[in-house]
Amino acid sequence: MIETLLPNQEIFLDLLREKMQLGETLFFVRGISGSGKSISLQKISQDFKESGILPIYFKGDPILVTDEYFPFLNALSETLPFTVEYGLKEVVIDYGANIPKIGGTVTNILKIFSKRNETRVKIRDLSLTEKEQDIICKIQYLAEHNDLIFICDNLNYWDEKSIKLLYLLLCNIKGKYNFLSKCVFLL
Repeated sequence: MIETLLPNQEIFLDLLREKMQLGETLFFVRGISGSGKSISLQKISQDFKESGILPIYFKGDPILVTDEYFPFLNALSETLPFTVEYGLKEVVIDYGANIPKIGGTVTNILKIFSKRNETRVKIRDLSLTEKEQDIICKIQYLAEHNDLIFICDNLNYWDEKSIKLLYLLLCNIKGKYNFLSKCVFLL
């Protein structure tokens, strides 16, 4: 449960909500240590969750600052109810052969389509590592199925690769990552 907010934090959240209703999608929150930034971000995250918008809470950790992509991997593992790689299609591929008469055919067709989609995604971002492609595919999956708000907290404890990936995403919202164009970013 979130603590009761101070009057200044309530003013901040009201202003933030107002700007979001005007269509702004990128916000930078700054202040001295202990001023209530993280508490305010947690509160806005809770408010959005209650209103049906999926918050993804990316948080740096001073102990895990050297773990590559920790903020992304941690947030996505907490957000996704199952791994995106292993959904219904994969279950049918794995167990479809057991379906009488049509199982083998359905399984082969799904394998062909699955390989084609994997290749298309990998060709799209050849400059990215496998891990970065995986992160972006998961974010794309979430963005295509939900209204999202990305809450990026404690950026000072993010590893260098996570910062670069976040920058890449933000720079390409109107380009190759246009699936993020309706998402809100709080940094």
